Amino acid sequence: PALIVADEAHHLRSPATQRYRLRARLSERTPILLLTATPIFNRSSERTALLALFLGARAARLDPAATSRCVLRGNPPPQALPTVVR
Repeated sequence: PALIVADEAHHLRSPATQRYRLRARLSERTPILLLTATPIFNRSSERTALLALFLGARAARLDPAATSRCVLRGNPPPQALPTVVR
């Protein structure tokens, strides 16, 4: 596919699951868009795991400002949309 859209992406927050590993393998070759209306994280490692699906190992090295540029909340104006470079 040209793009993977993962709705209910909060279900992908654990790298120990088969669900996560499958999406991770798929997203190595294909861009992925993560959508969720339930962004509940018990640990920062869960957010990092989600970001790693499209950022790879770089996700673990993001500072708070860089992390916030990867997460959209509410209805941001179009000019606020992030550009993610693979």
